[in-house]
Amino acid sequence: MWRPITLTPANGWQALASLLPALAVFLVGIQLAREDLYRLLAVMIGLGLLSAVFGLLQVVGGYDGPLYLYDITSNGYAVGLFANRNHAATQFACIFPMLAVFATTLDNESHLSRTRSKAIVAALVAAILVPLVLITGSRTGAVLALLGLASTILLYKGQRSRDQGGKHGKSPRIGLGVGLSIFALLALIVLSVVFARAASINRFMTQSNVDDVRFEYWQIAVEMFWKYFPLGSGVGSFAEAFQIDEPARLLANTYLNRAHNDWLETAVTFGIPGLAILLFAVLAYLKRARIAWFSNGRLSRSILYARMASISIGLIGLASVTDYPLRTPALLCFLVVLVLWLNLPSAPRTSMQESGDMGEVDGLSDRSIASRHSRPGRRLSTQVNKLRLLAICAGVLVIGWMTFALAVSGIARNKAPSTALKFVPFEASALASRADELFFSNPTRPPEASFRLATKALEGQAINAKALRLLGYRADLRGDQSRAAALMQMSQRLSRRDAGAQLWLIEASARSGDILKTLEHYDTALTTKPETSALLFPRLLAALEDPDVRDGLALRLRRPKDWTTNFLEFSIASASDLTPIVRLIDQIGGVPTSPAQQKQQLLLLDRLVAANRFDDARTILRTMTKTADSQNTVAGFRKSDLSGRLGVMGWQLQDDPNGGASFWEAANGKAIELNVFANSATTKGVAGRLLYLEPGQYVFQARTISFERGNGGFLRWQMRCPAAGGQVVWTIDSIDTSSRATFSIPANCAVQFLDLIASGGRGQTGLEATIASVSISPID
Repeated sequence: MWRPITLTPANGWQALASLLPALAVFLVGIQLAREDLYRLLAVMIGLGLLSAVFGLLQVVGGYDGPLYLYDITSNGYAVGLFANRNHAATQFACIFPMLAVFATTLDNESHLSRTRSKAIVAALVAAILVPLVLITGSRTGAVLALLGLASTILLYKGQRSRDQGGKHGKSPRIGLGVGLSIFALLALIVLSVVFARAASINRFMTQSNVDDVRFEYWQIAVEMFWKYFPLGSGVGSFAEAFQIDEPARLLANTYLNRAHNDWLETAVTFGIPGLAILLFAVLAYLKRARIAWFSNGRLSRSILYARMASISIGLIGLASVTDYPLRTPALLCFLVVLVLWLNLPSAPRTSMQESGDMGEVDGLSDRSIASRHSRPGRRLSTQVNKLRLLAICAGVLVIGWMTFALAVSGIARNKAPSTALKFVPFEASALASRADELFFSNPTRPPEASFRLATKALEGQAINAKALRLLGYRADLRGDQSRAAALMQMSQRLSRRDAGAQLWLIEASARSGDILKTLEHYDTALTTKPETSALLFPRLLAALEDPDVRDGLALRLRRPKDWTTNFLEFSIASASDLTPIVRLIDQIGGVPTSPAQQKQQLLLLDRLVAANRFDDARTILRTMTKTADSQNTVAGFRKSDLSGRLGVMGWQLQDDPNGGASFWEAANGKAIELNVFANSATTKGVAGRLLYLEPGQYVFQARTISFERGNGGFLRWQMRCPAAGGQVVWTIDSIDTSSRATFSIPANCAVQFLDLIASGGRGQTGLEATIASVSISPID
């Protein structure tokens, strides 16, 4: 039986179609005269400048501005006309050597004023590109930009030596190559220090999880190379093939579309033939670069262009070590032009023959060359020429239609599969997506057409997880549980990102009583498809009453993910009974110390205290601080009160225009003081805290370092007992700078609220006070 040469035939056709723009550029380029190829330099610089200006406007427009052209892109960075910041930075880096050639190259009609104008234009473009490279946030791009800038010195020196050795003597050139390099390097340093937008430099100073994971991706890709040795997994198949071998620890709500190393991905997908092609390309590049840099002839314009092209191609090759710039049609076409320039010293001269100086003619005209190579008697008749033209036009139309059909199919195959199938009826992903739509139009009695489409999709692409899952549904509806389970496991083996398969496996594992396996599928579904939380969170919350479920879930909460944070937030806000939540958090020793999860703990404490569940609140407090037991038996002010880190378990302040309180840190940084105010005719509670004092006798002391009050104004300290319905068990009014009193806590009052009430009195001045300290000590 014949099998496709790739695991994903539809993606293979897509990849083939993506080469057509570059092929078109190549076919046009090889027919251009040398002067026309030279003129492309300004076009390439102009396109780079257009992308740069567009990227600058993107940054000005904000993180989600309207100028970002793609749904999946590097939001917040200057990506220009690209979707990936690394690709934009690679293009910008390749422009620098082009600017050096543009500014220092004269033709036979150039004058000093024109040369200076070109130099000024090149300097302005460089001034735009240097900060843009930083704003892209691409560290690879920043390194490539430095190499590109350094290369301008080599190009300038070569051009200068040519000028001094030519028949015109020393040309009136400015040292633009050196000037550009010095200017740009200084700009890189200044911008990295002064501007927070220098994301590329900032990312050099930090190590993100994504960077660590990239090396793991490469290790897995090497294993895939040997797995699919010697012919590879096939063109366009990397994303699907990687998901088969992707370890659980790397699962996320995004998927890896590329290996982020184009050399390695080529080896994985094309195997030994791909490596052979790469080796041939590298050897050809090195041969042309050697001719450009080490030829014995005098420097010509074509040699200078070839040197510039060799540098830019080298930069793209380096960029391909950490990314995939040539997977974009724009940069692939860019590379084709560079290859044409690199080949200039060895290409036939179809316009003017170059000598040692640029623009010098050796006397041969295009007409004389054409006449030399013309062959009388070989001319085609007019009829044959017309037929050839018609055949070419027909071929172009056919290829154009195929490319358009493949493009529409690739875009619509998941979200609008019916549209995709109108253009490419055999597209496997579109067939599976359409089958999925038909199934869920009536999941209890799905149409048989959905299963026929799923079977057809599987025939077109054997590693189609969605199609396998649909066939598993059919087996389940027919009562064949063993076959359904086998198909669902096969679907999961191909990709754990199919939510339908994970949901089915959750139900199957739960029915069999395998709690750990059930939680594993919960983890997979919620990690890869966060939208399933609306269905799965309520179920998981209801299951927390089971100690075995809490034990299994605790293992996953100790390694937090996005969904675990969201689940805790959902549980704390939604649970009618907080006991399982408290036990779970106590079991894992508290939630991680991220700001979002600390906020959840404070919300939980609020709910517990509001429900008078003070023992549970203290249990949660113990997971937040090692000094929990002393924290709520001491009434004094602490830095945690200043930050509000402990929420309702610390001092709680009230503040409004009529009265309130606020903490501030003393000048010596060692004391926290409480400022209190109350307007005239205002009496209100301004501060309070929860205490866990044992029943017995205590001494209360408060020291006020500033106390101004109107007639009848006062500060009142009181203690309430929640167990007695909030009854006040002790109170003292203070009108002096110090207060001291003894009191007792009854046996039925294990938890207390200490309140501070401020009254502004009857005068016009109100009350203002600064409390330096407050303490409650047991009487032995």
